[in-house]
Amino acid sequence: MSVTRSVLKNNVSSHWVDGAVSLRSLREFVSTVTHSATLHTSRFYAGALDGTVVISAHIGPNTVGADDPPLRNNKRRRDDVYEQCERRSKDIVEKTRTQATKQLSDAQTAEGQPGMDAIEASLSRAEDVLTKLLHRTHGEQSVETCGLHLSTMPHRPPVVLMCRFAAGIATPVRDLWHALGAEPIDGLITTDANKIHASYRIPQNLHSEDATDAGRKGLLMFVAM
Repeated sequence: MSVTRSVLKNNVSSHWVDGAVSLRSLREFVSTVTHSATLHTSRFYAGALDGTVVISAHIGPNTVGADDPPLRNNKRRRDDVYEQCERRSKDIVEKTRTQATKQLSDAQTAEGQPGMDAIEASLSRAEDVLTKLLHRTHGEQSVETCGLHLSTMPHRPPVVLMCRFAAGIATPVRDLWHALGAEPIDGLITTDANKIHASYRIPQNLHSEDATDAGRKGLLMFVAM
């Protein structure tokens, strides 16, 4: 993670990062700072400022308080918000499943090409991640748009999760980890859509188009499922 600028102000340590940030390096950065400064992961945020990825840490005691509620591992309570997130995730996954079935039936099998079993496993994980991510960030509606990129090419991730976060809203890193899980994962966050292959472009809505036109870029996240 190439940090180009760091600022400490009002007990918030902010770090501007050059280019894209891999999720592995972000996890290592948070882990290192957490242990050296006795911070909790809930005090780290990822956002965009001046078109650049910014990772911030709120410096303070490593305590559980009002802004740091403990995660509950018990069976979740059914609620309207969660069910809306589930439906949205299922719709996205079902469209990708239909696309995969058609592509595999139309194409000749090649060595290293993912089969439907591998794609189904990736889709199942993507649905779970999407639901958790949408639900955890619902309070501030930080996820503007999201989708899945399907590839049946040999030796490539069959499914890549793509999310566009709203400009001006910092996303708690803990919410990302809660959705993505504890295992190391192949993915990145960036603000520069031009450096991403056109097939991975995430559709924009009116809000994100207006923000981009005004020079306010939001975070883009791409994660191999």
